[in-house]
Amino acid sequence: MPGSHDLVLPPVDAVYVLRKGRDPLVWVIALVCAPFVIGPAAALLYSVLAGGPGVLGWSLATLFMAAVCGGVLGYLVHDDRRDRRNVAGDVLVAIGRDGVYLGRRPAQHIAWPQIAEVVVFHLPVLTDRGPAPFLVVVERGTRGSRVRVGRRPADPRQWGPSTDLYDREPDLEQLTAAVRRYGRHVRVWDRGLVSGVHS
Repeated sequence: MPGSHDLVLPPVDAVYVLRKGRDPLVWVIALVCAPFVIGPAAALLYSVLAGGPGVLGWSLATLFMAAVCGGVLGYLVHDDRRDRRNVAGDVLVAIGRDGVYLGRRPAQHIAWPQIAEVVVFHLPVLTDRGPAPFLVVVERGTRGSRVRVGRRPADPRQWGPSTDLYDREPDLEQLTAAVRRYGRHVRVWDRGLVSGVHS
């Protein structure tokens, strides 16, 4: 039901599901940082075991690189966990027999008779994959569905219930096919990059 909260679950019969998933950037940064921490640590160990000079220098280099890499990784892990807490059951969007499910808390379910359009759009927010993707469901009988696109509010998030897709790019062809399976009257389209609007 529209406006329901986290008791709303993704449909079990979903023909299209877009999940949040884990942020791969965490693993990329970990792999990039590893040599910069392991290298000085190995040199420090060698200096200690060989009794040679440079123990203090390698100690400081190891501590510095570990602190920098640890800080960056800590921030990314914290950010990823926060985003995952904002998405009920890791499901961002699901299309099922009864309608469209939006999983960003509070989770919402919009039934097919209420839906006029499903719109994907991007905001010019810097992410690791380009502009940030969003999805909005324009409900029937609302001001948004009765007004030409050019006369609607500039920010598509004001057109109806919307969700941040957390850098997950939806496959428009699969999304359209899933929507058409149950909501033949529903228009699915890509608004593209919305300039002048920020997240």
